[in-house]
Amino acid sequence: TEWELREQARILSQQRDIAYLAFDEASFLDAAEVNEEDVLVRYEENLLDYMTEEAVEVAYVELTLDALVEDPSIEISEDDVIAGYEQEKTASLGDEQRDSRHILLQITEDRSAEQAIAELQALRARIEAGESFAELATEFSEDPGSKAVGGDLGPVSQGLFAPEFEAALWALEVGQISEPVQTDFGVHLIELKEVIATEFPSLDEMRAEIEMGLRRSEAERLFIDRVRELDNLAFEQPESLDGISAALGLEIQTAQAISRSTGAGIFGNVTLRESLFTTEVLDQGFNSPAVEYLENRAVVSRVTTRHEPETIPLETVAEDIRAQIASEQARQALEAAHADALARVQADENVSVIANEFGLSWQTRELARRNEMGVPPEVLSAAFELKRPGDGKQVGSAQGADGTRYVITMTRVEDGDLSTMTEAEIQGMRQFLATRAQTMDFDGYYQALEK
Repeated sequence: TEWELREQARILSQQRDIAYLAFDEASFLDAAEVNEEDVLVRYEENLLDYMTEEAVEVAYVELTLDALVEDPSIEISEDDVIAGYEQEKTASLGDEQRDSRHILLQITEDRSAEQAIAELQALRARIEAGESFAELATEFSEDPGSKAVGGDLGPVSQGLFAPEFEAALWALEVGQISEPVQTDFGVHLIELKEVIATEFPSLDEMRAEIEMGLRRSEAERLFIDRVRELDNLAFEQPESLDGISAALGLEIQTAQAISRSTGAGIFGNVTLRESLFTTEVLDQGFNSPAVEYLENRAVVSRVTTRHEPETIPLETVAEDIRAQIASEQARQALEAAHADALARVQADENVSVIANEFGLSWQTRELARRNEMGVPPEVLSAAFELKRPGDGKQVGSAQGADGTRYVITMTRVEDGDLSTMTEAEIQGMRQFLATRAQTMDFDGYYQALEK
């Protein structure tokens, strides 16, 4: 209703005079004082926080599908290549297109299927006698989509026309005209203008690609068998990778400095890292099972060296500890300064004096809107939650996502006015209210059904 629009405009388009002081941690860092004794005490009291992660060095073998493509057990014969080529060629021929045109006569109350067939037979005779198919299509066809272009349907692949139409079209030779064909659309007379065939490369041109595809298909089947064999060997010979390496022709590789949270190379994968820190592998020294950590890649690993957690030397972490303590001191000073300034502004002390004492300046914005650019959203939210000021000001506070604390004053409220809004703004507001009403109606209906 118009009343709702006016109220919505009054509230949502409201403007307020606001000012705010921003207390951020960086402003208080310079005043922080951290001595070496503070650093040492923090270090000694939190030694568990300054430990290296347990890490291991490993040996491993990796089985990959790509490596199996060239496996000598895979044999591709000439017959296989020829069969693969013919299969590819047959599939390609399925992309053949046919360029055609037609004359359509619809079946109506005034025309039966038999009458339509007879009329098309007569038109077919005229075409065979030398008249133009395109001209007759323009004159007689009842297909509005192709009538104006002489019945031309353009080049198409199989699967687009009605089955009866398609069967007749694909049975024609170039230049041949079909017998009348009945579909759900009516009765058609069809002429095949051209066959557009895909030119397929020769066997010699395709040989390398066909052979590689066949080898990869065989390698995929072989990979499944080899992973099973890899897993069995890892279980049967749990204390060494030598037998697995010899049996499957896999190189034994090494990796260092692998922890539960980090690892270089393939051990950047969390699944592989987790396989190293099981009781069987880490504590008992056995091989891991075959782990398929990516598609068509499998690894068996074993721990060769174990590095227990160690205390990180103080000199390595001293700077980090110093920065941490300084940040805590700055945060405490920030909170105290913010609380002090907020209390003094609320007590109606001179706001300029307060700002100067903290080395800050008030940021002011007259007639700020709820979505005012350049003002922190937390400040706007808090400012628009304040009650209307009387003769003085309203005071509030807010905290930003980055930890900045704000002291906020609000001194004037100007309500929005529907009459000053553009038609586009009013329509947007109207749509917003309608959508909200629809949502509320639907939610109520849904809850009633649920009950």
